[in-house]
Amino acid sequence: MRRPRPGAAASLAAAVGVVALALGLATAGASRAQERRRVVGDFVVVIDKDPLTLAENVAASASVGGNLFGLRCLEGKVSFGLRAAGGAPLSAGDGVGAEIRAGGRTLRLSGAALNARDIEIPGAEAQLAALSGASRLEIALSTPANRETFALPVNGIDRAIAMVRLACGL
Repeated sequence: MRRPRPGAAASLAAAVGVVALALGLATAGASRAQERRRVVGDFVVVIDKDPLTLAENVAASASVGGNLFGLRCLEGKVSFGLRAAGGAPLSAGDGVGAEIRAGGRTLRLSGAALNARDIEIPGAEAQLAALSGASRLEIALSTPANRETFALPVNGIDRAIAMVRLACGL
């Protein structure tokens, strides 16, 4: 049996909490009896079926030390979710620039703060291919008041991408 890496339990618990929160916002009132969770490499994947539309929502996240990268299919749309553990708190709606480096490729994206720490980058379908094959992401987040960088291991990202693509019909 494979042994978990040190600190994996804390990372897993944090990731499950954030992913559940993200899905909860998208499917408020949905029955959690239809929710499934699984670990895919460094990702925790939560699959939840919307009881009204029967659409499958998928959120996959990897986190270390309170920093998080997530890819999601919510209501048929792909987005990235980011959480930075440090730096100045954000206000909902604040614009945030993000640079994500994956295996020699750099994505320059923009998103908005959902709250003091969580950032959503909508319309991420085209960027999924650039993340394929990465084992580590280096992320830089910029606001007018702050710049923060962090790195995360993302082993299993190809399977997580495939699950998100399938849920969104891509």
